[in-house]
Amino acid sequence: MKAILAIRVFAVTLTLGTLGFSQSFAPPLAPGTRYFLRDDLQGRWCVYSNKETWDSRVNSVQPEMAGGIEYHGGRVSRIYLQQQNSNVEWVLHDWYELNRLGQIVGLLRNILYVSEHEVKQESYQIAAGKATKTASSAWNPVTSESLPLPRPMDADATWQVFTRIKDLPFTQLIEGRAKRTLSKEGSCVPVRNLTQTAVQ
Repeated sequence: MKAILAIRVFAVTLTLGTLGFSQSFAPPLAPGTRYFLRDDLQGRWCVYSNKETWDSRVNSVQPEMAGGIEYHGGRVSRIYLQQQNSNVEWVLHDWYELNRLGQIVGLLRNILYVSEHEVKQESYQIAAGKATKTASSAWNPVTSESLPLPRPMDADATWQVFTRIKDLPFTQLIEGRAKRTLSKEGSCVPVRNLTQTAVQ
């Protein structure tokens, strides 16, 4: 499974030099996926069952955080989260895997440093609220050349690894309203502690 995810996420990173946020969200997600974004102008999280509607909103809002929530058998099975700063100097792709109990058990993370033309990939095993890094590598996405670790840009990395569902800044999209039938226009809820969840 991790190998498949690595291929998917790597395919996304290759497009980011020339494509926008919506177009870079390339990984095919399972039927029934809820697509979300953070609309900082309106101070709200919005979730959509229709990807075309989500695409349109992404192009309009230009969010710094967006993604998808996969459901399997009535439960959340996987969460994809993409973050980028306003200048698109870096783009972060996170794939969180959940077990049948709804607990986060793993993370595959790809970081694209746009100006440096570097990709870094990290794998984490997550248990009992703690994340343990199990693998790390870096390469040039144009030449596929392996790069030594750590990378200079790593010194500025402050991205959080979420180890529990309740710690995700968009938990309100997973629970309650997100489980109800959505109209084509989707549904929005106020952002809680917006300044704390903003991308740094």
